[in-house]
Amino acid sequence: MTADQLCALYPAEELEPLTPRTLTSRTALLSELALIRRRGHAVSRGESVPGMNAVAVFLGGSSWRDRLALVADAPADRADDAANARRAALLGESAAPPVGAHPG
Repeated sequence: MTADQLCALYPAEELEPLTPRTLTSRTALLSELALIRRRGHAVSRGESVPGMNAVAVFLGGSSWRDRLALVADAPADRADDAANARRAALLGESAAPPVGAHPG
């Protein structure tokens, strides 16, 4: 999703929190999305569900409507930063197209 698409989806700067850890401004969300793009995976540390951590990697798609992700989640007490990094690496390997595959 582009910044313009995100701003159309969330026209107000203030965002409604789901948990105490949820990002509550559109500016913070845009900044986090830029970091996710650079890093290659997303990490949630209780932002959506209290006590639950998750990592996700993007699976390509030909349009914004069919873009998917692989996600792994775990209780926060079993998903510290090192565990999240390992899960992100494994998801990235799973998301990579097979060697010799031709795109879409």
